[in-house]
Amino acid sequence: MSARPPRPLDGILVLDFSTLLPGPMAGLILAEAGAEVIKIERAGHGDEMRGMLRTGVTADSSNFIMLNRGKRSIAIDLKQPGAVARLGPLLRRADILIEQFRPGVMERLGLGVAAVAAINPRLIYCSITGYGQHGPKSQLAGHDLNYMAEAGLLSVISGADGAPPLPPALLADIAGGTYPAVINVLLALQLRHATGRGCHLDIAMHENLFSFLYWALAQGLVHGRVAGCELRDHDWRFAPLPDLPHGRRTVFGRGAAGRSFLARILRRRRRFHLRHPRRGRRPHRRARQRRMDPPLCRARRLLRGRRQHRRGGGGPAPRGTRHFCPLGRGRRPRGAGIAGAGGAAVPRAAEPSKSPALGEANHLLDA
Repeated sequence: MSARPPRPLDGILVLDFSTLLPGPMAGLILAEAGAEVIKIERAGHGDEMRGMLRTGVTADSSNFIMLNRGKRSIAIDLKQPGAVARLGPLLRRADILIEQFRPGVMERLGLGVAAVAAINPRLIYCSITGYGQHGPKSQLAGHDLNYMAEAGLLSVISGADGAPPLPPALLADIAGGTYPAVINVLLALQLRHATGRGCHLDIAMHENLFSFLYWALAQGLVHGRVAGCELRDHDWRFAPLPDLPHGRRTVFGRGAAGRSFLARILRRRRRFHLRHPRRGRRPHRRARQRRMDPPLCRARRLLRGRRQHRRGGGGPAPRGTRHFCPLGRGRRPRGAGIAGAGGAAVPRAAEPSKSPALGEANHLLDA
């Protein structure tokens, strides 16, 4: 077997105290870049994500596997006397620490910024919270929708009844928490090369959402009006997408009647209908997709071959026709081997898509 090629964060040790989504996804990105990520979890229960939407197919939920594959786990009660002392050797070796508690919790546990910096001055300490470490809302609990609403992001989106629709993704958690955390951790590593010292990163999900409102802020600050979702003149260049009749575009297109007509069309159409007429028929689109995205087309062929094989009489699938998982690099989340000759499972030498068992790395505390 050929040696694994080097990765950007080889040799970097990350201690991840976070749970649920923002911090674990940040740790996942660092792990896939080569860092060794050790997840510090509550003894007995672990991360709440382990049991969230569990299907029974795997010991942990598929969400937990997706966000924590390739990591290691230590189960420890941080409130017990001596817990910080047991973590001392790891804290001295660590390069990055990620935590997601409310401000003040890590200090009460004896793991605050000052206490950890005294143990390891080179450590990069990353705190992810809703409203930041300081300010009148720093102690308030919140969820993704709270941060989006208070940042004003929902005010620029509205449905037919004027109410904002439910966002299709957890934008505050991922775009306001995970990505800023990763970007600033990488910048802090570069700064540490120059100064030799770590730093404290204060990641506030609510504040990081303002980047998505640059145009609304500009309208409000410069022109004194609140940006909304109404159609303006420059929006009508997208009229060919829903096949808006030409007469509606020219005669009524810029009036209330034309806008109402367009809104009715958009409500009736599905996404695959909203295509530009110059893109041609489906065979031409598929041919262009094959040229632009060969891995995706290859994965589709593998899945099609597996389905056809099952319809033709069952039995083990042909070698190589494994499940395709976009976030798992083509591996099954539960880490099963690939079916080989005769139906025997071929184990993998390393299984980065497997989630860590709770406390499987507790021996590192006594090393």
